[in-house]
Amino acid sequence: MLLALIMLAILELGGTSLLVLHGLGLALLAGRLLHGYALSFKQQFDFGRFWGTLLTCGVLVIEALLCLHLAVLR
Repeated sequence: MLLALIMLAILELGGTSLLVLHGLGLALLAGRLLHGYALSFKQQFDFGRFWGTLLTCGVLVIEALLCLHLAVLR
């Protein structure tokens, strides 16, 4: 998750739209909350584990692509 926050900061410094930054941040938060809830309180909450992991990985992939896009443009 630290990598996702670092890439989010890089995107912010690169001038990425606030709407995109807030969307990525909310998706990351939702993914972490789902995954954490599934692991902490429920024995069989596969929905939370699956979607939490998918959201977190999805945010990482999107942020990586956006960072590469910024690097190519400069």
